[in-house]
Amino acid sequence: LAGAERFLVSAATDLRDAGHEITVFVPCPGALERRLHERGIVTERARVHWWARYRYPRPWPRRMLSAAWSVLLALPLARKLHRLDVDVVVSNTVVFPTGAIAAALARRRHAWIIHDPVAGWHYDVPPFARWLLRHRGHTLATVSDFNRRAWCDWLGPVRIEVIDQWVELPDDGPLPPPIDDARPRILVVGATPRKRADEVLDAVGRLALLGTEVRLDVMGDGPVSYGDQLRTQAQRLGVAHFVRLLGPIDVSRRLLLQYAAVVVACRDETFGRAAVEALLAGVPVSKFVPIDLRL
Repeated sequence: LAGAERFLVSAATDLRDAGHEITVFVPCPGALERRLHERGIVTERARVHWWARYRYPRPWPRRMLSAAWSVLLALPLARKLHRLDVDVVVSNTVVFPTGAIAAALARRRHAWIIHDPVAGWHYDVPPFARWLLRHRGHTLATVSDFNRRAWCDWLGPVRIEVIDQWVELPDDGPLPPPIDDARPRILVVGATPRKRADEVLDAVGRLALLGTEVRLDVMGDGPVSYGDQLRTQAQRLGVAHFVRLLGPIDVSRRLLLQYAAVVVACRDETFGRAAVEALLAGVPVSKFVPIDLRL
């Protein structure tokens, strides 16, 4: 599961254990739904629509169509909210406005879990997005104070709480195959082009030229083509025997403590769940922080 999905599972479990009746609406079957069912969380299906696009904004006609589609998809969800007689609606992401619009139509209280701001997202109608985030969120919550300050820079003076207790870090979990090697081990989070593991790999190659050898593990699921690119790059740099692609693996304190440092190289995100988990485990974090967070 991705960081936001793991946060959702932890939050739903904690609220259920505190005596609240929880229903999670998911857009499709998959790993998130299975994990929620394993914990006894009730789920229902609801279609959603992305109102944000990464890097390149949509043309204005498509933006208007996208905004209208978001409202149309919120209508059946609003009827479900009436049927379930919910008290509070919580949206676990800012890239789907469906829950906030449905809550407004059903006249229910709404809260946002806004996670880490991402530089480079373009909302279809930025003034409408800002209005929804400010006025359809009785509470906005994020996982770190850095994220809170970054969001306030964009939204203005709003109430945003830091809720890090739902960042669940199990003590035990699976480990990659052991290596009998005293070289420092670095863990890179993310195996997609946006996570920029290739830049970290390039740095490992430069260190090797300077006589400093480190082992690099890349964690996460991603395109096969990007994995092939990383392998080819490692061979070209002469460090293929120091680099492993672990694929998706459950994060735990036991796993993180195997490494001298955790690197989160994505240039778009601020201080997300992966960085918070490493700090909880007491492992140093190297994180690129974008300066321009205008959304």
